[in-house]
This record gives sequence, C-alpha cells and structure tokens, in this order.
Amino acid sequence: MTEYRLCYHSCYEMSKPWSRLCVGVALLLVTALAAGLRFYRIDQIPPGLHYDEAFNNLLALRLPQWEPFPPFFFDVEFGRSVLHPYLIALLFQITGPIVLGGRLVSALAGTLTVPLLSFTVWEMFREEAGKRRAAALALTSALSLALLYWHVHLSRIGMEYVMVPALAVPAFGAIWRALRRRRLGDAVAAGLILGLTPYTYPTALFVPLLLALFFGCRAALERGFLKANWRALAIVACVALLAVAPLAHFFLTHPYWLTSRAGQVVRGDLLTGIAKTVGGLFLQGYGDLNQRQNLPGRPALDAIQTALFLLGLGTCAARRRPPHLFLLCWLGVMLLPSALTDYPPHFGRMLGAAPAVAALAGLGTVTFYDLSQAIAARWLPRARRMGSAASALLLSVAFALTGIRTARDYFVAWEQSSDLFIAFDVGLRWIGEQIAALPPEERVYVSPTDRFWKTLEFLLDGDPFRTHNYNGRRCVVYPAVTDTPTTHMIVVLEDPNSLPALQAAFPDGRVVQELYMGDTRYAVAYRTPAGSAARISPARELGADWGQIRLLGYDPPAGPFAPGDTIPLRLYWQSLARMDERYKMFVHLWDAASGEIWGQEDAHPCDNSYYTPWWAVGDVVVNEHRIPINPETPPGEYQLLAGLYREDGPRLPVLGTDSDYVVVTTVQVAAP
Repeated sequence: MTEYRLCYHSCYEMSKPWSRLCVGVALLLVTALAAGLRFYRIDQIPPGLHYDEAFNNLLALRLPQWEPFPPFFFDVEFGRSVLHPYLIALLFQITGPIVLGGRLVSALAGTLTVPLLSFTVWEMFREEAGKRRAAALALTSALSLALLYWHVHLSRIGMEYVMVPALAVPAFGAIWRALRRRRLGDAVAAGLILGLTPYTYPTALFVPLLLALFFGCRAALERGFLKANWRALAIVACVALLAVAPLAHFFLTHPYWLTSRAGQVVRGDLLTGIAKTVGGLFLQGYGDLNQRQNLPGRPALDAIQTALFLLGLGTCAARRRPPHLFLLCWLGVMLLPSALTDYPPHFGRMLGAAPAVAALAGLGTVTFYDLSQAIAARWLPRARRMGSAASALLLSVAFALTGIRTARDYFVAWEQSSDLFIAFDVGLRWIGEQIAALPPEERVYVSPTDRFWKTLEFLLDGDPFRTHNYNGRRCVVYPAVTDTPTTHMIVVLEDPNSLPALQAAFPDGRVVQELYMGDTRYAVAYRTPAGSAARISPARELGADWGQIRLLGYDPPAGPFAPGDTIPLRLYWQSLARMDERYKMFVHLWDAASGEIWGQEDAHPCDNSYYTPWWAVGDVVVNEHRIPINPETPPGEYQLLAGLYREDGPRLPVLGTDSDYVVVTTVQVAAP
C-alpha cells in the first residue's frame, strides 16, 4: 500500500504516458490486494457450509433440469434471484460440483467490483475534476473498497449479497460514460448491465429508484439537462426494460413472489431503522450482530475509514456537483433496504451502499491530500515537496493500518469464534461428507436433521432420499434386521435419545466416528454390522395389524395424572410393506362410558418428521406420543386408543377385528 501511495504521488507529477502506466500498475496492485483478502484460505474460512450457500449450489446443480427453463426467478422457499446460481452452474461446468462453488463466485465478484469501482469513479469525475484528480479519486476509492471489512466479509460467503454492487457499479459507470460520449454502443451496454441488475438480489430493485432520484434532481436543477441527454437516457432505459422484461413478466404472472419475502421482513419503524443503520456504519457495538455476516457489533468502518468517509461526505455537501450528488443519492437509497427491514443494520441488505461508502472515503482521501498541499503552500512554500511526501506517507500508513485491522478482525478475531460451528453448519457438513464416503448400498439414518436441509442435500449429490431422517427427540428408528451394514449419524448435542436406544437394540454396533464442538461432543456415527437383529423390547406386547404397519407393543405411562397434564406414551411401530400414502397416527384419551375424548395427539410419525412413505420395510419406529389432558377432565379411568388414518380423513381398519382402533392401555386421572 505504501508503494501504491508513492506511485500515485509520482504519477501526479509525471507526463501522461507514464502517468497512465503508473495508474494501471497501482490499480493492478489494489486488485491483487482485494483478491488476496477475498480468496486467502477460502477453503477454510468460513468453515462448514451454511444452508443458504448450499441452497445456491443446489440450484446451480439442478439448473439444467429446471421447469420451465430457463428460470428467471427461482420460485422456491422465499424465492431466489437467479444470477448467482447461474454463475455457480457455469463454474460447475468447469470444476464439477464443489462445496466452494458459491464462495468462489462471490469472491470473484467481490474482487472484480474493486477495479469496476475505479472505472465508475473515473467516469463520474473525469470532466468535473480533471483526469489526474479523477484518477486519484478512482484509485483511492478502489483501495478503500479493497480494504473495507464489510465488503471483504460478505465477498467470502456463497450468497447473493455481493452480486448487487458487482452489477450496480459497472452499470453506473457505463451510464456516466454513455452520457459523456453519447454513443449508441455505450448506451446499449449501460442499459444491458442495468437490466441485469435486478436478477442479482431483491435489494437491487432500489437501483432504479436511485437513478430516478438522481436524474430527477438533475432535471430540476440543471436547465437543459434533459434536452441534451434524453436520447442516451431513453436508450439506456429501453434496453434495460428489454433485459428485465422476462423477470417483470414472471412477477406480473406470479405477484406472490414479488412481495412474499418483503412482507416478512419489512418493518414499520423507519426512523429507528435509519438510526440503527447509520450507527452501524461508525459505532462500535452497533454493527450487524449476525455472526455469519459480521464480527458481531463491529461497525462497517474503522476509525480511519470513518474520518475519511466523513471528510468525503462533507466535500459532497459543500460542492454539490453532479458526481457529488450521485454519491449522496447512492449512499442514501442503498442504505434503505436495511433501514426498512428487520434487524437493522443488516450488512447484507445494505451492501449495495458499500461502493458509495468507499468512493466517499476515496474522495475524503484526495481532499485530505489537497488540503495538506494547500496548507503547505500557504505556510511552508519552500518545503512543498516535503509536505507532499509527508501527506502521501501519512495516508499510506493510514491505509496500511486499515488493512491490518481488516485482516486481523477477519482472519483472527472472527475465525476464532466458537459460534461459527453452528452458524455455518460445520457439523452438518461433516455428517454429509461422512455419508458421501459410505458405500451406496449402506443404509443410513440421520437424526434429528431434516432430509431436505440443503447442506446435507447438496453433499449427497442433491438426493435427499439417500438417508432416512427422523427427529430423535420424539422417536428412534432402526431396522428390525440389518440386511446391510447400517450407520446412524446422530447429532447427540440435539438428540440424546438415539444413541443409548441403539446401543441397547444393537449391542454389537459401535461408535466409529465422533465430531466435537470444542470440548462438547456434537455428533457420532454408530455403525451396526449386517445380519444384526434388533433387540426390540416393549414392556407390553400388542401385535395389532393394519396390513402395512404393525403395532408391536408399548411402554405403559406412569400415573396417575391430573387434568392439564401430558401423558407420555411410547409405542413400538413396525413397517411391514412399502407405503405410498402418508398415514397419520392418533392416540386418544377416551372415556368408554360416555364416548367422549378428553385428550388427543394426531400427527405424522416422529413428530411429523418421518412420513410413512419414507419408511423402509422392516423399520421399527419407537414413537414418543404426548397426549395433553383437557383441564376440564373429570377424575376416573380412561382408555388410550391408537390407530391410523389417511390424510384425507378415513381411518384404517385393524385386521382381524371390526374396529379401526386398538385399546392400548388404561390410565387414571385424579382430581386436581
């Protein structure tokens, strides 16, 4: 960075060819620095693979099979913009599916935004400030963005946030160039880039608002502006509308996807949102608290960047020329997505403002240099060169300190946080990689993680049915006999029940892998050899048969119970055949005398986590049922009835009887 400042200082005094070469070399050095901060150890930091990162990788993996093709918006979950997954899919064509797909795309986009900001600032200021000053502004803005912790952090995560500035910055630069040169090709290029911006992330929808505000102000303040520029602006707008037309058509025909996510996150207290968002830029402890998106509480700017930013902001307020007005509009509008939504400051939603913040810091840097030169000329005219060198050295030291703090905060302070284990699904990535390494014929059970959790799904080549997933907090699932080696991957930190139950059912099995979160055991792999018969030991046997499912027995609940209590009942179910329908289980607290039901649980097996079509033939499902007792229940003896029914209502008959339920046991409800 010191070399950069000295290079700039020399350029300021050199002839034009040497000046261009020096600026080019300086920009290459800045870009290399940006790449280093964004790619260094990206295979290790962040750790794991977060759900949203895996989701984007999965969308890229499934892109060729998407219906209808090509998608312009992914109508899944809360909706997903397409550009980031498209670029991941392009990378996968070269590398094959890799865990780092989304992160590499984000890091590359974040790196390229740095020289693109240099281009945009150059275009904005070259007529207003002159080429030399514009070059200085461009380089200092690029360097500010390269070292900006906020942008570095989010450039290393495989999510869409970084795509907004990656497209908005060149779009703005291309628009300024189109207005300056008034060439058809420039206007078409600007419109095309601008039209692609809404495909990046929902906050990009604020970009047209930014441009409308800026050009509206210019039209109101500058006589003849529209007359001189309407053709270029019209071409840019028309091309942009053509580029965004497929997405606009999708939203017109599917309006739910335009507003669904916004309806969930938009909050009403705008003034509080603005205060928290602005405070998050400067104030220690007021930065984004989300562990994934920031070193919790760290402001977007350090003290040096804050001083330069405020100096640049003051310069804009004082000069009020078009480039300065544009930076103010850029900053204000692109901070709104954070101010308008929940949990401000949300550094991801406001990342579109990061280049504006960097450009204002760059403007502050050049302003500081110019002020120091003016002071030296006024008070130390004979030591002007020495004053110039001292200013350059001081700024070099300032940028060096900023770079050191950015690297320290990310690669030391943030990396060492124990919260990253959960925040980035480190344990689930480990489980997915362990399963992927097993023979394909080996049966695998996972608890308590859902089979559609995207981290696991991507690591299993997009096949959620490679595993049998259940919620071990409410049930335990295992085969009656292991036809093949069988592995249970259990997050014991969340499911304390499965491992002891398996050790009792299969004493010949053993723990073959363990993962610790610090000193705490997080997950284990329990492997049972082929040919092992489960020791199924309900306290009472039943043998009720519904054809595809048998109720083997139960463990009687300990009573008596009082009104308002919950009755715990453990039932042992077994799959006898493949099932295509999703059957629900019911357990009712029934008064045989009156025929009234005083408590019930109706749910899919395993607390709605292990639907009957997912059961393997021979599966034993030890289900923990919880039957809440009506607080108005009179004291007396009640029966617990169990049965099955289809989702559309009809119960399944119990074979060999004329009933559609079985009486499991009786319980006593005492007076309160």
